[in-house]
Amino acid sequence: MSVLLVSLAVFVHCVYLMSIFDMYFRSPVVHGMTPHAVPLEPPARRLVVISADGVRADKFFGLDSNGDTSTPFLRRVLQTRGTWGVSHTRVPTETRPCHVALLAGFYEDVSAVTKGWKENPVDFDSILNESRRAWCWGSPEVLPIFNPRDSTGLPHVTNFMYPYEFNDFAHADASILDSWVFDRVDEFFRRASEDDELRKELHQDRIVLFLHLLGTDTTGHVYKPFSDMYLSNIRKTDHGIERTVKIIEEFYQDNQTAYIVTSDHGMTDWGSHGAGEKHETLTPLVAWGSGISEPEAEDTGRQTLSERTLDSWGLKGRKDVSQADLVPLMATLIGIPIPMNSIGVLPLAYINSSEEFKAHSMVTNARQMLEQFSVKEHRVKASTLELLYRPYELLRPSKRMLAVRQIDDAIRLGEYKEAVHKAYQLIRTASEGLRYYEKYDRFFVGSTVVLGFFGWILCIAVQVLKNHPDNVFHSNLQSKSSPNSLITYTSSSAAVMIILLLVYLSSPITYYLYSLLPLVFWSYVLKHRSLLVLVVSQVQWRQQHFELALTSVVTVAMVEILVFSFFWRSLLFIGCAILTVWPMTMPSVYTGKGLHVVVGWMFSCLVVGVFPLFRLPGPEHSIWLMLTGGIMSLLLACYCLSRRELGLFNQQRVLSSSERKQSLALVALQLILTILSIYIAIDTTVSRNRKLRVSVVSQTLSWIILGLSFFLPGLGSKLVLQRLLHVALAFLPSYILLALDYETIFYITLCILLYFWLEIERLVAEHDVMPLKLLRFGCGISKAGSNGDEEAEQRHMTLSDTRIAVFFLFFILTAFFGTGNIASVNTFNPSSIHCFVSVFSPFVMGGLLLWKIGIPFILVCATLSSVQLALRIPLRQLFLAILLISDVMALHFFFMVQDYGSWMQIGMSIGHYVIMMTMTVSILLVFSLAQLLTGSVRLFEMPTLKKLL
Repeated sequence: MSVLLVSLAVFVHCVYLMSIFDMYFRSPVVHGMTPHAVPLEPPARRLVVISADGVRADKFFGLDSNGDTSTPFLRRVLQTRGTWGVSHTRVPTETRPCHVALLAGFYEDVSAVTKGWKENPVDFDSILNESRRAWCWGSPEVLPIFNPRDSTGLPHVTNFMYPYEFNDFAHADASILDSWVFDRVDEFFRRASEDDELRKELHQDRIVLFLHLLGTDTTGHVYKPFSDMYLSNIRKTDHGIERTVKIIEEFYQDNQTAYIVTSDHGMTDWGSHGAGEKHETLTPLVAWGSGISEPEAEDTGRQTLSERTLDSWGLKGRKDVSQADLVPLMATLIGIPIPMNSIGVLPLAYINSSEEFKAHSMVTNARQMLEQFSVKEHRVKASTLELLYRPYELLRPSKRMLAVRQIDDAIRLGEYKEAVHKAYQLIRTASEGLRYYEKYDRFFVGSTVVLGFFGWILCIAVQVLKNHPDNVFHSNLQSKSSPNSLITYTSSSAAVMIILLLVYLSSPITYYLYSLLPLVFWSYVLKHRSLLVLVVSQVQWRQQHFELALTSVVTVAMVEILVFSFFWRSLLFIGCAILTVWPMTMPSVYTGKGLHVVVGWMFSCLVVGVFPLFRLPGPEHSIWLMLTGGIMSLLLACYCLSRRELGLFNQQRVLSSSERKQSLALVALQLILTILSIYIAIDTTVSRNRKLRVSVVSQTLSWIILGLSFFLPGLGSKLVLQRLLHVALAFLPSYILLALDYETIFYITLCILLYFWLEIERLVAEHDVMPLKLLRFGCGISKAGSNGDEEAEQRHMTLSDTRIAVFFLFFILTAFFGTGNIASVNTFNPSSIHCFVSVFSPFVMGGLLLWKIGIPFILVCATLSSVQLALRIPLRQLFLAILLISDVMALHFFFMVQDYGSWMQIGMSIGHYVIMMTMTVSILLVFSLAQLLTGSVRLFEMPTLKKLL
């Protein structure tokens, strides 16, 4: 049963984590549609699409203090012969999903994150796929998205990519990536002048030339968007585009080329992207050439930019679009079918053609949207019982036919503006219909998840109560036990019926889990209903209402602070203030040694609580703060070594002679590694500021230091204080290497707070506690000079011990948010990983970020192991209490998920639930590692399963 419980905990959280993707991240890609193209002659024979990765609209269009622009060529173009605006993208503002929206017209399925934004989890249509012939130049991380390098690649699309190693964050000037693209385009057209076959291919109609320029994105990550290097890269990009346009125009000399210059996403001030801040979602757009409208004085942009910003640009005639709207624009310009999964709406303001052509273009867009709607409608109808099926009323078959007929009649009568208006309305209605069917099953999934979640939480509560060694509970339960055969029969019958129904409807496998898990949980709860009733009666009988109410109120208050700290980090300061005044409710602790423990607890709580009030670390490395944190850590380590409790420099027989020598040698090695990491971090920062490459020796040493972090703690003594010191010093060097600003100072203050947490829990304990200086991990309490083979008897968990679970979760989230709002993807500063890697690698970089987040987690979990060992609380019951509270928080976030408002609000609401669910599972894994590092268990003893169960 115990093994089943823990395995079920991981399984349930993974299932309910997946539920959010079934509800909000259903793949928009469907197949089986008929392609639609404008039936008239297109205005252009070829299209040139240039994507300047990571360029912000304000840096692209804005002027500097001298009134100069970073894009002189493109500014002349948009003022004299083109149209411009702001392209609005959506979260996640990452390279892959934004390029999918740019060239395929839909917003990426979240399953692509498991591929590192490179490979295709599903096949989809794109502008390149629909073209007659296409050539692409750029990054090996982007081009294979649309033309894979394997056998599934498109024969009519040719990729020219630089080596993967070119994308080196440590390179002094990332504009060489863009120069490589421009040079290869130049060589390509010079070769075409001499190659008759290539020249013939290039003179076909419906061809696409795609240039992906990664230099600005890389420069922004390293030097930040406000730097001279970033603006210099934009100037070089502008010059390269001017050179490329001149080459193309000289080659064709027919004025039949359309040009679109834009960006996939923007960037925050600290050089990151991924979420929905304004600077990430607003990207520049400039279009000119054959079929593109001339400049106009009237703005038609969205009200997302302030008048002050627009005035600082000094431009008129802005025409904003959604990023996906560019796809029908591209298709219309060269007369190819609109990619079949596109949800873009043709921006007619960019089209310079006859009213008839505009009308046919909008009608084509409408037919393409109706094709998607019809396929999705058919799929939903086929997977729903006829009695329960609810169609989208505004687009029933009869209404669709009537709308199409009215549009055709308007075109036949020459009422082109009326046809455009009706087609636009039909597109909007079809878009709403697509969203209706995409979230058709949301109520079913959401209700089953909520029902299952409540049942799961009650199951945990039952488990906590069943393990309570109160004889009154067990004796009364035996007298009140009742047969449960009816519950078993009813739940089994319901499960069979649900399975047969889901098989008949061809439902996905996850729907089976969402439907059956509530049956399992509630059947278990109902079978133990007498226990829950008995607990209520016992509480009443013992007159524990006040203690229960007080504990519940404080727990709920702390849980609410933890929940809303995901939105406002500063709330953690209030939580720390509550922890500060907590000892004041117990005057008995202000005696003897207790006074300095209470003072230390209060002071450390206030200091740690200040960090969430600070700005986010960065965007630049602060050498002085890094050096200050390093020196503070060395001084604190030396002070700890002098403490008598450690027994390293005194004659107390806490440690044997061999253990003392081994511990001293280990601490000396850890201090040397700390000093080395400080040097590497500062040297890397200086090299980066001087635009020099990071030394290979430094990066190699950084990886060695990171690897040693896992092994060094196991070489020291198992005495609690010594082992906690070794764990803290083991991970300090790698944390210094990943720090940007004040993170190391936070690490030190957190360690101090955790030490006083251990001391104050021993101080306020209602039961006899073990002497801390004699306490060993994995052995209980040890006699002086012994190996600690005697095991202390564990007691049962009391109501007041719930405080420990709440404190643990509070410290976990304080460690999570103490140095930044990590719940937002865009707070990740890529500069923090330069000591380890400089070549772009999403999984390695993400792994290092997770490791930086996880190091404080390990400290908190190791301290929890010490508290549990000192107070002799059963680890299994303590873990269940933590699981119970964290699941209540997760359910709280589930109810806060929304699919309305800004894309930033939507992304954050979903992200918070994902983070909380992931954190709940991660606590088990991190606690396992902490148990292993502290020596509570051995490597091959399945640490968490054996200790928890």
